[in-house]
Amino acid sequence: IGYHGNPYHIKNSFKYCLSEALELLSKHCEFEFHILTNEVSSLKNIITGSFPIKFFEYANVDFENVINNFDIGVTPTMTDKQSLEATSILIRNSNRTISLLARGIPSITSPLPQSVNDLENSIHTVFAITAKEWFDSLKKLIEDENLYNTIRDNGYKLVKNNFLVDTAVEELTKIIESVLNEK
Repeated sequence: IGYHGNPYHIKNSFKYCLSEALELLSKHCEFEFHILTNEVSSLKNIITGSFPIKFFEYANVDFENVINNFDIGVTPTMTDKQSLEATSILIRNSNRTISLLARGIPSITSPLPQSVNDLENSIHTVFAITAKEWFDSLKKLIEDENLYNTIRDNGYKLVKNNFLVDTAVEELTKIIESVLNEK
């Protein structure tokens, strides 16, 4: 199970929901929690658990090697439903989840407005806010091979068809050609 992104988000979400969810999960199965971020030294005393945790500093590792070892990605940013009122949460996008899906890594994420717009629950990702939702989602992805494969395959296809540079270039070219043809 892996997280990549801003240390601020993992600090807050770990306290709020991930710590409890991962502690519960450790009673059901063995796993390692990988954190790929900046300022790792500031996290080591805050993010602890009865399960193994490995920290990776962006500057000191090969991003692709670390992230490709995630079996499940987690991208929490919300601490509760009311946190959507905070501008810093409201304006967040689904880039971290999309970067995981682009590698075929099924992910669980917070239902941010842009994520809900880009991704479909239980088709491209699983949405979770509370510790119980995070635990249930992780457990289900681990135990339900069909759900795992559905999210892996559909998430990858969504990214391939909508978010890759080549796809964007094709779409932009069509738009430019249609504007030029109107003259």
